[in-house]
Amino acid sequence: MNDNNPTQTFPHRKGLSLSMSLENISGLRVAPRQAVAGRAVRLPYMVEDGCRRGGADTVWALLDISGSMTGEPLEEAMRGFIDFCRAGVQQGYRVGFIAFNDALHELSPATDKIRDLEESIQNLYAGGGTIMAAPIRHAAEKMKEASGARVIFLVTDGFPADPEETVTLAQDCHRDGIDIIALGTGSADHEFLKRLASRTDLARHVPQTELHLSIAQTSRLLLKSVSRPR
Repeated sequence: MNDNNPTQTFPHRKGLSLSMSLENISGLRVAPRQAVAGRAVRLPYMVEDGCRRGGADTVWALLDISGSMTGEPLEEAMRGFIDFCRAGVQQGYRVGFIAFNDALHELSPATDKIRDLEESIQNLYAGGGTIMAAPIRHAAEKMKEASGARVIFLVTDGFPADPEETVTLAQDCHRDGIDIIALGTGSADHEFLKRLASRTDLARHVPQTELHLSIAQTSRLLLKSVSRPR
């Protein structure tokens, strides 16, 4: 890896297609954000029909493609993220997609074009280690000037090589009003994911066999967990 330029292009093939109805997926209940030590409360800004007001909302999806994700875990994750991206766009989000292992790979800028997102996700392959700070930093920088809700959704099956830097960056995101949702599987450390998430209930650990469904379900949190824009 070139430490001075961790962003790399990443090859992928065409061919994977999946369609599933998120209406048949049970929703996830999320408690409202609470005031802490006199700090201002940040709440979802929703109107009665569930639609948003204000600037464009943005979510960056970050997927761990390190070597331990080889095989079924990665296949499950790709299927889940295709459904997540479709649902996010339907909810009015622009979605960006990053894969990460020893480096970060921006596969799609934030967009509302479903086909572009699907093509960016299809047929990834896994390999290498796990850096996590760089993709979080990259996503946060991309959303620096965004006026709507801003969310990072991270999926991993392991522990990063740069844990303290990753936590520091996550805390910076929280202070800047960027929400982080963290989903772990396999050997991912749930307690570590809680340190990354904006709230502990936004960090979950699921079996690999449930990864597809769990990633797709997370799209329902976008309207419930994110912060009011600046």
